[in-house]
Amino acid sequence: MFIYGFGVLQIPIAEEFGVSRSAVSLTISASMLLGALLAPFTGHLLDRGPIRGVMLLAGMITTLGYTAMALAPSLLAVLALYAVASAVGIQGLGNVSAAKLMGNWFRRNRGRALGFAALGTSFGGLLAPPILAECVTRFGWRATVGGPRSGDC
Repeated sequence: MFIYGFGVLQIPIAEEFGVSRSAVSLTISASMLLGALLAPFTGHLLDRGPIRGVMLLAGMITTLGYTAMALAPSLLAVLALYAVASAVGIQGLGNVSAAKLMGNWFRRNRGRALGFAALGTSFGGLLAPPILAECVTRFGWRATVGGPRSGDC
């Protein structure tokens, strides 16, 4: 969803707010910049606390961000919420957390475990866009990112 699925949301968001796709695509740059700033903090949390706790907190923040995005009244709010939710999600649920988790769980075959974790990311990138596209077509982008509400499903 964070990067692979964003392209599916660009056109519907741009059309709803009457802006260009390039304006909407600045969100990815903002998300990457914020993610880079969060990376040392995330690494510190992973070294000091339980990985499960970091991942759970990141998942909750990401979910709240996407839900709020679905309700946001302006383009700026949508883009800011997506950038923050994605940055937190990428850092707390992404490669760094997965690598730390695999490193702790596997002593032997650690490289293989990391390879399978990376495979999961790539496989998700293969599946996410068509699934998101179908959901956006059926329910609209707001229901897709925020979850179903009465009348959506």
